[in-house]
Amino acid sequence: NNWAKACMLFPLCWPFYPMHCLCAYNNINDRVRAQHLCVTQDGIRYVVDKHKVECRFDCQDKGKVTKTVPFDKPRIATL
Repeated sequence: NNWAKACMLFPLCWPFYPMHCLCAYNNINDRVRAQHLCVTQDGIRYVVDKHKVECRFDCQDKGKVTKTVPFDKPRIATL
């Protein structure tokens, strides 16, 4: 996590580290529950639904992301 590394390097960020720790469990839980993988007629579809990130404010929501890997174009894909 880049935020945690930056916090260790810059002492001015230290007061915000407890907030990061308090939100970390919920952020990981939301990220895991937002992920979906399915097989369709066109290919394999990977979806990450809208979920909370960072300090969990409404303005920091991560939007929905959809990726489709078609069957007719085989390639190495990182999901």
